Amino acid sequence: MDATNETRNPLNEVQITELKNIADKRLSPYHKQILSRLIGEHSRLQRDRYSISEEKCIKVIASATKRVGGYTDGIIEIRIDDSINHKFLPAHQLKALAGAKRINQYKKIEGWLNTKEGREWALKTPHVTNF
Repeated sequence: MDATNETRNPLNEVQITELKNIADKRLSPYHKQILSRLIGEHSRLQRDRYSISEEKCIKVIASATKRVGGYTDGIIEIRIDDSINHKFLPAHQLKALAGAKRINQYKKIEGWLNTKEGREWALKTPHVTNF
């Protein structure tokens, strides 16, 4: 357990207190301010890094398109909650809802899917089976 905690959190509370004490004795006010910002940022990052947010867990894996007649059809593969199972969603609907111009704008699509509205839509939309 201790090795895991040391790996996850490189600075524990005792080390942070020691750094503050050294800073009070030896550093100029400017450097004290910088160190306090770094310690605050470190604490915030550690808190955010290991807290799991329910809305930030849909990842876009891949997309595929095919052209039939004069129409282009497509699917986008997503993974919800880091599960092994993947889901295929209709690309054109998802692209329009996310406000993306191209099907390969994964960051924009993923950002929309991780909103409450996008997550609800992804969960209620059935798999695309006939692609």
